[in-house]
Amino acid sequence: MKGSKLAPYISVEAFHDLILNDVDKMRYTGGLSYPINKNNELSLFYRLQDYSEIAKESMNIIGIGYSLKF
Repeated sequence: MKGSKLAPYISVEAFHDLILNDVDKMRYTGGLSYPINKNNELSLFYRLQDYSEIAKESMNIIGIGYSLKF
């Protein structure tokens, strides 16, 4: 985003169950991060968490994050 300090990001995580030998959960995240200064950052994100075919559940999450770099 030109001229803006906001940085978009996306990520995908897969969780594998060793006992069932199957992917048991998928997590999709997208958001924006904003650097406060050199060592601090705020982020706002949306996450969709899907559980396995057996449970057939999903969870919608909206969150705020804070990062401190040492």
